[in-house]
Amino acid sequence: MTENQYNELKNKFEELLSLKNSSLEENTQILEAYTNALKGDLQAFITAFEKSHHPKSIRLLKNVNAYRSIFYQEVYRGIDGAIQTYGDIFISGGDLNRSGSGRGVITSGFSRLPIPLGVEIEDVIGGHANFYAQVKDSASMYVWGNNSQGCLGLGHNLVVPIPKEVKFRAKIKKIASKSYASSYQFALVLLEDGSVWGAGRNSEGELGIGNTIDSNRFVQISTISDIVDIWVGSDYVSGAFALDRTGKLYAWGWNGNGCLGLGHSDSVLKPTLVSGLEGVSGVYHYTKNDSGWRGNTFVQKGKREIWGCGYNGQRQLNQSDLNDRNAFIKVISISGSSDGADIVQFIGGTCYNTCFLIDKAGDTWSWGWGGYGFGDNRSGNNLNDGNNKSSIKFAYIQTQPYNYQAFYGKDIEGNLWSFGYNNNSLGTGHNDNIRTFEKIQIPQNIEDFMLASVYEAERAFVATDGKRLYACGSAYDGNIDYTTNVPQPQKITQL
Repeated sequence: MTENQYNELKNKFEELLSLKNSSLEENTQILEAYTNALKGDLQAFITAFEKSHHPKSIRLLKNVNAYRSIFYQEVYRGIDGAIQTYGDIFISGGDLNRSGSGRGVITSGFSRLPIPLGVEIEDVIGGHANFYAQVKDSASMYVWGNNSQGCLGLGHNLVVPIPKEVKFRAKIKKIASKSYASSYQFALVLLEDGSVWGAGRNSEGELGIGNTIDSNRFVQISTISDIVDIWVGSDYVSGAFALDRTGKLYAWGWNGNGCLGLGHSDSVLKPTLVSGLEGVSGVYHYTKNDSGWRGNTFVQKGKREIWGCGYNGQRQLNQSDLNDRNAFIKVISISGSSDGADIVQFIGGTCYNTCFLIDKAGDTWSWGWGGYGFGDNRSGNNLNDGNNKSSIKFAYIQTQPYNYQAFYGKDIEGNLWSFGYNNNSLGTGHNDNIRTFEKIQIPQNIEDFMLASVYEAERAFVATDGKRLYACGSAYDGNIDYTTNVPQPQKITQL
């Protein structure tokens, strides 16, 4: 506590002691005012104390894919590494509409997102050009961007260059939104009271309100309640899914290739029960436009099974044929007597995508398109897994389910690997596409990594050791400092 802060508190307490000469009614009013003031002062002191005693580090924001931009956040961590306080957010690239900081295109470096003092943002969702910053333990979020179809929910369709607050009736539990286009987007918001709200594009019934009219305000989906989780697709033409407290799964929206698993391929304007699925713990929904929209959906049932429906033109559903399915079928099942066979990660995808599954033991399977390989020594395309396991035991793998796919994996010993489409982003010291996992030439003590700024052939690999930010790839509009094929330090604010 500084001397000024100490004196400020001392003066407040001395003024409280002088209340004996006032009437009871006056004392009550004054005490209430001072109590509120002291609460605010003490909270500010606590926050300042936490920041001064917990080390500040970099956190990568992975749930946002901005056009030619990278997002990271300063956070304060405790001894156990857990985040104690969420700090400022910084953004590279972008323009006046998308940077969120009132600036135009810059050639390198990062600018700070202007969020009000004292507001902690726990995550940012969205992209390419519309963004949703979720406030910690709050019924509010901050939004900015192109505001396509009014998807920011502010009651208009005008560009929002600086973050604006949107309030709900209950605390926000989850925000779901993603687009690889700057001109089309919708968003769904799940509240802690179990209600679901949507805004933006609604051409295929994505908002679940019984029509196809866009909405520039968040409207409640009145036909479902007691929802515990929600999911949307990987692009703006999309279905949507909601899981309620009893384990029932509902689907609505775009249904191309039968990707909602409802037994047909017509769009659905209201939430409809998906029959025959019990024990669902996660939903993975993918859509992509490649000379026409295609989509599929995968669900995890229990701890060891993945089921799927929709597009199967390149064996994304891991079947012996190439036929689409409009109802869920089993994609893969892991056998084993120990919990080492439990699924820890699944990566799916639709056309021109390759799928991966990892279990607790690090065993890894891949299948699907494989146009840039499967990470192992298999040749050819459109393969099922064939019970082939990778020779590398992985802890997790990252990708973007889009065109020109590339994969980045961390093995159980902490080494980083990559394969796929390159464009300087694989971090391997060359610019050749590769079909098998190759070690990344990474700096020491890397804590986390991600693939960002993805659009068509554009992308950047980003990694951090907690204090510095590294990136490689081809530079576009200042997303990274310069083009490089091995991760290099980026210009950031001093921690």
